[in-house]
Amino acid sequence: MSKKMPNVEAAENAKRNQIEELDGFKLGDEVWARVADGSIGHGKISGFHEAASGKSATFYDNNGGKFRTVYLVDLSREELKGRRKAQGKGAAAAGTGIMKLRIKPGETD
Repeated sequence: MSKKMPNVEAAENAKRNQIEELDGFKLGDEVWARVADGSIGHGKISGFHEAASGKSATFYDNNGGKFRTVYLVDLSREELKGRRKAQGKGAAAAGTGIMKLRIKPGETD
């Protein structure tokens, strides 16, 4: 008599309970998404999640080479355009720093 292993049974239950469609997106759909670091990810949806914080999807990012989870509002079926990142280093490139004061001749502090 053969007996199923507990982890195999859990995997079968997970497949059965997996969400296949959510808010118009389906498993396997090719999508573009703006990920947390501001870059653009592109790949196929591999899973959906519903939580108190919101609905999200997991996809394999072909650009970054890893799985990413993003909210559904950040997904798009059309290609997204990326934003330019600031060039340079240091506080001046970040828009912060010490302001230089101009003193006119004859003025004192």
